[in-house]
Amino acid sequence: MPEIIHNRFSLLPARRRGVALLMVLLIVMAITIISMGFIARSDVELGCGGNMLLRMQMDQLAQSGLEHAKGLAVRPPYDIQGCSSFSLIEQQLMVAQSCDFYDVDVVRDASDYCTYNLSCEAYRLHGAEKIGMSRLSAQLRLDPCIALWTGSDIGIQTNWSIEGDVYAAGNVVNFGLPTHLDGDVFSPGPAPGAVGAHKAPGDLLVLLARPSVTATYFNPEYTVSPISSGTLPNNTTLNNPQRIWHRAGDLTIGHNVTVEGMLLVTGNLTIAGTGSKVIAGRNVPALYTGGNLVFRGASNVQISGLAVVDGNVFIGADSTNLSITGGLFAKQKIAETAIDASGQGNDAVLYSQPMWRPAEGHAGAMEFDGVDDYLQTSDNATRLQLWDQYTLSLWVKPAPVQKSWAALLCKAEASGTPPANHWVLQLDTSATILMVYHGTATSWDTGISLAEMANGDWHHVAIVRQADGTMVSYFDNLLRKTLDAGDPNQLVFKNRPPDNGNGHLNIGADRTASPDYIYQGLLDDIRIYDCALGQADIDRLYNMGAAGAAAPIGYWRLDETGSSVAVTADPAAAAIVVGPPENNEYWSPAAGGFFRSIRRE
Repeated sequence: MPEIIHNRFSLLPARRRGVALLMVLLIVMAITIISMGFIARSDVELGCGGNMLLRMQMDQLAQSGLEHAKGLAVRPPYDIQGCSSFSLIEQQLMVAQSCDFYDVDVVRDASDYCTYNLSCEAYRLHGAEKIGMSRLSAQLRLDPCIALWTGSDIGIQTNWSIEGDVYAAGNVVNFGLPTHLDGDVFSPGPAPGAVGAHKAPGDLLVLLARPSVTATYFNPEYTVSPISSGTLPNNTTLNNPQRIWHRAGDLTIGHNVTVEGMLLVTGNLTIAGTGSKVIAGRNVPALYTGGNLVFRGASNVQISGLAVVDGNVFIGADSTNLSITGGLFAKQKIAETAIDASGQGNDAVLYSQPMWRPAEGHAGAMEFDGVDDYLQTSDNATRLQLWDQYTLSLWVKPAPVQKSWAALLCKAEASGTPPANHWVLQLDTSATILMVYHGTATSWDTGISLAEMANGDWHHVAIVRQADGTMVSYFDNLLRKTLDAGDPNQLVFKNRPPDNGNGHLNIGADRTASPDYIYQGLLDDIRIYDCALGQADIDRLYNMGAAGAAAPIGYWRLDETGSSVAVTADPAAAAIVVGPPENNEYWSPAAGGFFRSIRRE
């Protein structure tokens, strides 16, 4: 049988065709896999692009939400007026019919009433699910945010606290800690002792005007209810928040009185009790007074809302724990006063902060620095007039060195310029107390010297003009001197009383309150009578009693310790509307704001 010889090359073409096919398959598979990778990556990239677009849209929406929150803080809507925190406001739409929403939260900072903490969450609703959420939070400082506005100088007393910015037509001095004046100050002169910056008044006035609230203020949503009596007795409650409670004339508020809505007084408003409240209704001020706002013996008093005063704000040194939240706008001045205990209304304004000394005198006294401290009553044509007989009584503890002609008491014309001095009790250049009538350029030496008064003890001084015109002086309840016939001024003093006018009484200063004639030392228990007291009455005064049946026409115990009041800016509480419905004017003490910080949660 023939040998079969196998040809090793006989299967080569088939093998080559198989390899080629396999290579083609591998290439096709590679192309498919690569193509699928491209497709998958494209899908991922498209998904990422969509997510990035959604995130950008939500970020922009969150930023818009912060601007909305800023607007709520600066100009709160009427329906949330009076709220310090505008709780969560949910599902706000930027574009109608969209599925994109944001929630905002506006909360006032507990440590700084002009600062708000804002937060915003933007998201897209996919069914009930929130997707693409973007969260931002920020701290907003209202700028400016006025807590106190006055038309005069301001002396921030030791126990006063102002949270917010201040506008003053005059100088601003902070006698307390810097934190007691926590804001910017807009005033013509410097404002030492403020936490914020000092700015020119014009910087504020171009942004914010004084609220246009007058005695004719009205709100069409409110009913005007008259108050017929000049006194709201203790425990009175006027609690209809849709009323403007209107008093034509003066009004005095007693203890635990509550007024809700708006209190409008055309005359002076005196708050003399404890625990009273005036709470603004929605879109109206808390109160307006066409005269002065006076606190006398008031404590734990709360005013919530805007307080507008066309006159002065006088805060008695016996008034404590007063709170005004919203804003206080006084057309004239705000000042602390020493109370006139005679009931005649001659409270004396403190100038340049004479110091209360509770451990001195008889249950307290007042110290004058001899530089610029003094007290001054309001100008009045009928009060504190010495027509004929009179008595001046006071306790003194002077410094051993005094300025020439340093004045203890002085009654002057409103202008305070010559011949405005009517009478003055002062130390002359030889350090002797004189009683001087400036209308006649006549003086009487009382025989009481500075040397015997300035020995570190308290001394009582009394000057009396008797029924027949005779002048008498007492020192520590002992008769010191009687105007004798040999005195060349005898006829002047006997034949006429001191000149009188329509001016004020200065305590511790002369007619113009010039620093050249300021008293240095302590004074206590100052009394003025329009009658002549005898020895028995002088003895009673010396023993800190009442002068028999005689009642003083001016009496300053000077036993107070100083007032305490907190004035806090709050645009929500102070937001108001004025004018008829077709011409509403919205007002807030904040003109704008700036973000101190913004962060992504």
